[in-house]
Amino acid sequence: MKHQKIKQPITSVIFEEVTKGCSVNEDDANYWIKEQRLITFLNIPRELEKVLYLGYLICLDSYLFTFTFLPIRTIFSVFNLLNFLFQRIIFFRAVPIDKGLLCDLFRMTMLLVCMFCLSYINISMVYHIIRGQSVIKLYFIYNCLEILDYLCLSFGNDVLEALFWLTIRSKKKKVPTGLCVDTTA
Repeated sequence: MKHQKIKQPITSVIFEEVTKGCSVNEDDANYWIKEQRLITFLNIPRELEKVLYLGYLICLDSYLFTFTFLPIRTIFSVFNLLNFLFQRIIFFRAVPIDKGLLCDLFRMTMLLVCMFCLSYINISMVYHIIRGQSVIKLYFIYNCLEILDYLCLSFGNDVLEALFWLTIRSKKKKVPTGLCVDTTA
């Protein structure tokens, strides 16, 4: 049996090469993993905002505790310490002292020492001294560019392949949304 050569015009061959897609096996787990990584990458800003908001609330809580409850607890600690000393000296009784009260006293002492030390430092002068340093500026810019370079490199071919896989798959199925945690990497 002879093989017959099929004659096609060059335009149809070029059109077929230009319009045909990449041969991707849809059951390939590698592309599914890349798709999940892409979805996770796209959900990071929203999740990061939640974490930053939580961090903001934790800092606010710590700030409010330091300047509202800590002075009250320190006053209470001082009275308990005086009571402890009074019981020990006058009545020779060993009344146990709460370690948390001592910690509150140490925290307030550290806060007062830091406030005293910082009262003698002109912060605006320190800022202008640091701002005038060209080495620090250059080091900071270099580190920022290095971080940007790593972020751009992480985008790479995997993201492009995952985007391609999403476009192929989105025609057949609805693309899942939501945060997917990749535990394989």
